[in-house]
Amino acid sequence: MKKFSFFILIVVLSLSLFACEATVESDPLDGFKVTSVAGVEVKDNAVTITRSQYDALVALPEENCEYTLASGVTAKIIVTETKLVFDLKTPGGNEGKYEITLTVVPDKDESDPLDGLR
Repeated sequence: MKKFSFFILIVVLSLSLFACEATVESDPLDGFKVTSVAGVEVKDNAVTITRSQYDALVALPEENCEYTLASGVTAKIIVTETKLVFDLKTPGGNEGKYEITLTVVPDKDESDPLDGLR
């Protein structure tokens, strides 16, 4: 009877520990890293891109960003005039947000037609 009681105690403790471990959800930002945006390396959560790179980013944000996610985490990418926002979500419902500051400069071939008249 002692062996059976001990066995039951071990099973109950194991199930309790498993249940506690299963409810612990990770932070969606764990392991998240953005390496480049529109082919330009991200430094200090900011990037400077040209107008044509920005237009391509707006059209296809997923294809113009290189980033890593933890297993199971999903990302929704939103582009505003000055920010690139990653809304992250784990399978358990935890959410996180990561922002990159965008600085958009004119393309090199864009020139002001009034430059020579001033």
